[in-house]
Amino acid sequence: FYRAMQALHHDLTMGEVEKKIETVDRNKNGKVEFNEFKALMEPEIIKHLMSVEDEMEDVRKMFIEEDIDNRGYLLPLQVQKVFHRLNINLPPAQLSVLIREADYDRNGRLDIDEFMDLLTRSSDSFQSVEGASAYMALRKARRGDPFQYLKLFSRMPLSFTASFTTDLHRKHQNLPSSTLKPKVDRNGMLYEDILPPQTNYANTKMVLHMLDNLIGVQISLVKAFAIPIPPKDQVNRATEIVDRQVRFCLFDKANNKFVGNTCIVHAAWDPNYEDQWRFDKTIRTNPVILRLTEEKASWVLVLEFVTVVRRDGDTTDMSCGFAQIKLEDLKTEKKINLQVDVQAGTPINVDTIRRQDILADRQGIRRIFRDNNPIPRLKFELRPSREMTQNERTAIRLLPKMMIVNKQCLQIVRFYREHLAERLLAPRESFKTPDYVDPIVTTFPRIYDNPDVMEEWGDFWEREFTRELTREQKNDEAFLRAKFVEMAKNLYLATSTNNFGYDLADPCGSARSNQALYDARRNIIRNFLTQSLRAGQQTVAQYTYKPFNLNELMFDSHNAFRRPESTPFNLEN
Repeated sequence: FYRAMQALHHDLTMGEVEKKIETVDRNKNGKVEFNEFKALMEPEIIKHLMSVEDEMEDVRKMFIEEDIDNRGYLLPLQVQKVFHRLNINLPPAQLSVLIREADYDRNGRLDIDEFMDLLTRSSDSFQSVEGASAYMALRKARRGDPFQYLKLFSRMPLSFTASFTTDLHRKHQNLPSSTLKPKVDRNGMLYEDILPPQTNYANTKMVLHMLDNLIGVQISLVKAFAIPIPPKDQVNRATEIVDRQVRFCLFDKANNKFVGNTCIVHAAWDPNYEDQWRFDKTIRTNPVILRLTEEKASWVLVLEFVTVVRRDGDTTDMSCGFAQIKLEDLKTEKKINLQVDVQAGTPINVDTIRRQDILADRQGIRRIFRDNNPIPRLKFELRPSREMTQNERTAIRLLPKMMIVNKQCLQIVRFYREHLAERLLAPRESFKTPDYVDPIVTTFPRIYDNPDVMEEWGDFWEREFTRELTREQKNDEAFLRAKFVEMAKNLYLATSTNNFGYDLADPCGSARSNQALYDARRNIIRNFLTQSLRAGQQTVAQYTYKPFNLNELMFDSHNAFRRPESTPFNLEN
């Protein structure tokens, strides 16, 4: 019953499961029979149906974006592309059956009404058995298959569950870029966290008004102990575990909801110490910076431990515990080392990691000296912003009021914020929409959400780009911002290449579980970043691209200006 509830996205502890069983078990036989389960689920189904409209609005937007000629309909190939963006991969035969069933006027294409009807109708409304079968495959791919979940988790220790941060990302909530996007203030005149200069607002040189930090701290992960690992008879630890991640996020305990953005740190792992996660100097995503400007007494910093498992071509993000740190404990005036316990469950439903769930297999002398009563813990180091360089302190104060960011990307985010200020706060003669479209303002969040791009970009910026600069160039903010803009434009094109395999339905999706795709992505990113430092567009021209949507057709990749709608995107311009 516990696993069935998890498969249906119900986040319950074992104690809550027992209470639910007591509530619905009318004949008191300790079991949940079908009619009892039905009575329990009916209210939840109603809640789910109320959320469908929001999801359908996202689908409508994808239809409009794929209709690049603004004709009001999609051809079969375009329907397939929308499905791919929704992470739906159907065989050509099933796709043809679906389109034929949904094409009421038999013109070989789907208008918006036919397309939306296809996604919302029931399987018994199809005229053929093939159509109903294809529709069930569509629903299975779109919603996620509870049976696939049960197949992987049914025999797992109870410390393991589906990742709660992955669930947020797939709903496009609490993305890495969530706090980057400018929000209009209550008066509707300026922005909440992009403030005008404190001096002359008419100045052509925009200098942001920087808010002081309530918390401005660097968090360096050191080591985690006694972290549960999937049992050997369920997961091949050598081949099926493809990544280990610690995901940072903020949680409001008073309102039981996640707030702000998320941030990922990868972990190293030694098979001789299976229950330990290590964060040495080779981990480029460690440390992270936490910035907060307002007191939030009910908030905690949450760190989710995620094991990524790949089996039969499918990737599952498996949560094997989490730690939570009070914000008050992150306020420090000097460098300190701390540790915190790791728990099972989620911040909403906290549970205890059982000793038998750790399942570490140690051989030889390590088996003799291992701790037979291990306590799952995370060790980390705090370093206040006052001990950082002046350049780092300035970059932190230019962050949004609330943000978690990998330190290697700190300067990149800083220049994006300054670019936002220049574009959004620049004095205008009227409130008329400007006659240009700035690609950085609209496309950087997509780049920032993809971990493969940002890890490579952050490493390139720190280890290759800045090391080659002269002292004058390092102090020339206009020069650095111009280079940031050039790199950002090129990286958006990189994610649009066919070989990159960007998935709109999974904006934070990494290719680390697929080594061939991951290597291809890294090569593409490196080529486009290197191209940013050279004249010409040799790299841009050597790739093929997915069809650009209407929004993307409005700007040139190297010049921010509006194009006529009839003009195709020309990489030679």
